Amino acid sequence: MRNIGYNSQRDNFSFAGKFPGWAQCMSTCAWMFLSWYRPEVDATDDAGLAAYVDDVEASVGKPGIGEKIREKYNWITGRTSTWWLVQQAALQRRIPGNHIMFHDRFPIEQLIDIVRIGPVIIGTNKMGGLPGGHIILLCDYDAINYSYLVNDPYGNALTGYKDPTGQGLPYPFPWLIPYIDYGRNECRVIYTI
Repeated sequence: MRNIGYNSQRDNFSFAGKFPGWAQCMSTCAWMFLSWYRPEVDATDDAGLAAYVDDVEASVGKPGIGEKIREKYNWITGRTSTWWLVQQAALQRRIPGNHIMFHDRFPIEQLIDIVRIGPVIIGTNKMGGLPGGHIILLCDYDAINYSYLVNDPYGNALTGYKDPTGQGLPYPFPWLIPYIDYGRNECRVIYTI
């Protein structure tokens, strides 16, 4: 498995209660993703992650990319850091030379191909008993066990998140599919080319 640093969203900085860690799964995955492409970024650095969240989330801290993207796309409402376009723009700025791609209808059958290139941020729905959407980081693929090796910032979905440890977990592909399929065998992803 690729050695991609891990960060748990359970202990993220809450910005004085304005933006609790339980809502920071996408930013936490983006931070881990960034650590793969930028060796100077430490995925375990909570202060660095807080600065990243400050940049992408318009409801906290100083103005950053969250506000800029919301101005460009005036239909973006609510928490800016939960919008894929905001995360794509933040990562593109921080990983020069790579093209950061976002697809909201990526063919699931091609998922293995992009995971072979590098980590993939992927959206899920009601995984592990969660009430709504959740974002995880696909780190690699285990062809022998037909599993994706993931960093899940909330913990282990296979235990209904009773186990808070989410680094390097094998999520079997057949088990994962119902949670990532947004219809017609498509999923939401951010990856590099």
